[in-house]
Amino acid sequence: MSQNESASFWIGILTDLQSRNLEDILITMTDNFNGYSPTIRRVFPKCYILNHLAIN
Repeated sequence: MSQNESASFWIGILTDLQSRNLEDILITMTDNFNGYSPTIRRVFPKCYILNHLAIN
């Protein structure tokens, strides 16, 4: 994970999408990036979040 992938990074990406007239995200999948789940809930509260767990 990059040092840039923090809550402030994701809020920037998500608010940019929202400013481009994206009204809602229905489903998103994450590898549990730090700060991603709470941030997407703040911008898109109806979004269903799936946490992906890779087992090798």
